[in-house]
Amino acid sequence: MHDSLPNGVTHTQDPGGRPALRLDGPGGSALVALCGAQVLSYRDAGGDVLWTASKSEYSKGKPVRGGVPLVFPWFGDHPTDKKLPAHGFARSLDWQLAERVGSPSSA
Repeated sequence: MHDSLPNGVTHTQDPGGRPALRLDGPGGSALVALCGAQVLSYRDAGGDVLWTASKSEYSKGKPVRGGVPLVFPWFGDHPTDKKLPAHGFARSLDWQLAERVGSPSSA
């Protein structure tokens, strides 16, 4: 992980104590678990707008039920091998914040 984070981004933990990032901006804040790069929470002035299971498990290497998962390279069960994880392997990998190169698009 980079020591120098962009403005509005801080290291934190998800409710299970796993590494996460908090993104704060003028419209609200998001909590992103580094396990699976999953958005666990998005809060605006009205409160949290994402659903997560009431008894979510926050286990190492396992995605949380709810939020906004990263789904790759397939959605749902694998089409030919049911032993592979639902929604692909990317949602159980540990991710890290990458360095931004160049300037954001002004489109």
